[in-house]
Amino acid sequence: MAASSPRSIAQQAAAAHLRRGSGVLRVRVVSGSMRPLLRPGDSALVQPCSPETVRPGDVLTVQCRGAAWITHRLVDITPQGWVLMGDASPWADAPRPPQTLIGRVTGVWRGQTFLDWTRPPWDACNLRAAQHTRLRYRAVRLLQGRGAPPRGVRAL
Repeated sequence: MAASSPRSIAQQAAAAHLRRGSGVLRVRVVSGSMRPLLRPGDSALVQPCSPETVRPGDVLTVQCRGAAWITHRLVDITPQGWVLMGDASPWADAPRPPQTLIGRVTGVWRGQTFLDWTRPPWDACNLRAAQHTRLRYRAVRLLQGRGAPPRGVRAL
């Protein structure tokens, strides 16, 4: 069995802590896939939540292969899993099972300033970004010939 890196051990411990409903995490943003709401260098505030409370439009942090985490917006819930997409990404991610959930992003630290996505004016900015990402996701589905989501599947 290969030895785990200190980063992966720390991430596993943080995820377990959050899944128990203990506290919040500040996760450093390293890519521009969620611009303009999340920029490289920002710290996303990730709060615990259960998979049952997650809704399309939420920005989630999920576990990927290995120790990597991604923070993208939930755009669709399918029988294959949750479909996430970065607000600035041209394509959606492969579906992920709900068990990969780390938590929901509710705000961002940008330097010394906290932008609370649950309060005006940032709640409206987050809503607009969700609407824009939904439209791009649906447009890509139509262009790929997949049309609207199947019956019984919630889409943003």
